[in-house]
Amino acid sequence: MDIERLEAEVAAWQPVHWDSMPDIELYMDQVVTYLQRQLSLFQGEGGASLVTPSIINNYVKDSLVPRPVNKRYAREQLASLIMACVLKRVMPMQQVKQLLSSEGSAGYASFCEGLKAALDGEAHRLGTRREEEPVALALDCALRAAAACLMADRLLAAARPEQGEKAAK
Repeated sequence: MDIERLEAEVAAWQPVHWDSMPDIELYMDQVVTYLQRQLSLFQGEGGASLVTPSIINNYVKDSLVPRPVNKRYAREQLASLIMACVLKRVMPMQQVKQLLSSEGSAGYASFCEGLKAALDGEAHRLGTRREEEPVALALDCALRAAAACLMADRLLAAARPEQGEKAAK
């Protein structure tokens, strides 16, 4: 892949906003198609699909995503699925579940804002290093991701006692 093209793709990608999601409920096959389109940037080259009916069913079963009503998925489920599909690439599902505890349009808006800022930062960083070898750039990205995952893991671990205290009150 051309580095300039990757930079442009990442910089141009926009998360779908709550109000831009379908205002009608979708059936499973429609949800899969919709999510594949929305998350195409995150789909690895030749890798397993980020979203399949089985994956969605597992997320619902694990209470990561609210249960569909009459087998139909509304905005709340779509937002939860988008967040879970993006985060599952970098975190264990138990941690993803902990992060998705802020539900609704406000939590989703915060997620979209943070994701766009992170992607813009990475696109800018890539743009300043176009002349470097792709393998060296990939290693740098992987090391930053490892450091960020470590920080997220420790921050979530530190937040667990607080959550227990809030629940007890």
